[in-house]
Amino acid sequence: MTKGSADIAIRPLFPERFAEGFEHDFPERVRLVEKQGLVDHAQNAPVPYYAIVPPGEARVMKFVTAILLNPGDAPEIERLEAVNAIGVRITRGTKSTEVWLNLLADGRMRHRNSNNTLAGWDTDACLLAVTSENGKPVRFFCANGSYLRKGDELLVDSLKKVFAVHADGKTTIY
Repeated sequence: MTKGSADIAIRPLFPERFAEGFEHDFPERVRLVEKQGLVDHAQNAPVPYYAIVPPGEARVMKFVTAILLNPGDAPEIERLEAVNAIGVRITRGTKSTEVWLNLLADGRMRHRNSNNTLAGWDTDACLLAVTSENGKPVRFFCANGSYLRKGDELLVDSLKKVFAVHADGKTTIY
């Protein structure tokens, strides 16, 4: 998308039917359509906006989309899938970040176990981001989780769900 000197690229990643370049047995695709809405605080002033329209009908559908602010210098982005999780890996040079969405902890199921293993890390977090440099993990972000561990290494341990960042050997809880 371009407007004046501004330029962004939209890279749909999930659902699969959304992403161009993937072969499927079904022809329908998620579409970007222009619709009409109303200007905020102006009852009769129409304004165009874009809406993402999924193919067919589904009870639940997760969308993951990368919006690249500088498409000419975009990082490499790849889709990731695991049991009950979807994610993306964003790589630029020697640094990469994996961002995982734990489908067991997305709020649809209450009073159920949301424990999952994401990129080798055990957690009940809804979102987990792990940044690595030269293949070594250097920063972690855990959203709405009570623990984060890999083997004997425990980075987050809480009696309630928290947001946490672990970097430079220190964990900060929000």
